[in-house]
Amino acid sequence: MSTFDHPRSKRKVKRTKSQRWQVDPHKRKLVEDHAQALLERRFRHKGWKVADTRRGNPFDAVATKGKKTRYLEAKGTERDDASILVTPREVRYARDHLGECVIGIVSGIRFQPDGALDPSSGTLATHNWDPDGGVLKPAGYTWAPPPGA
Repeated sequence: MSTFDHPRSKRKVKRTKSQRWQVDPHKRKLVEDHAQALLERRFRHKGWKVADTRRGNPFDAVATKGKKTRYLEAKGTERDDASILVTPREVRYARDHLGECVIGIVSGIRFQPDGALDPSSGTLATHNWDPDGGVLKPAGYTWAPPPGA
């Protein structure tokens, strides 16, 4: 348990708005797909050729225009102006390919009363994806039993 989460800790931690984990896997997939569609559409509109590469890669799409290549990472959230969750693998890749990675964050995605995603919802903001150029905070731990246990 970290100092921040320990029940006896006297330390006060200011909570910031962050991407909430959508527990419904169907809705989570709809949010992810919507964010990727908006990001890909933006790049295509600007004349880039875009290929979906999210399976097995630390980025969601590759955009090419002439000799330029950009690796696109799409993130979606139902919150407005929230920080987003990124994986260690995504961070590592972006650090290794500075200047070639773009992250698109679609915030304010909404669902209709029947549970369908509102296709007109969401605001896309794109950023050059430099993990160390923003505020990067660890969000979890990995634990394994000691060897031989």
